[in-house]
Amino acid sequence: MPRRNRPRREVAAPPPLRPTGGHAPDWARVEGWSVAMSERGGSVCPYCNQPIAAGRPHVVAWPDDGEDLRKHFHTECFRRELKRGGPAL
Repeated sequence: MPRRNRPRREVAAPPPLRPTGGHAPDWARVEGWSVAMSERGGSVCPYCNQPIAAGRPHVVAWPDDGEDLRKHFHTECFRRELKRGGPAL
């Protein structure tokens, strides 16, 4: 017996691109950069090149004059990046 076509479910709009979590902790502040926390997934950490899972809190950083250049880091990867001298473009 053939399968029936099922009605399509409506797809929810994707979450906004802006960070959703709020202000970053004091240790994560970098001069000349805006830093925030987010829980949105789907990004790849530039430090370790591993995906960031949805719902996992992580750091989002971008230069003060370039919000379109924001980068998503695992929290521990961002700590390591700061030890190396801070985020770079």
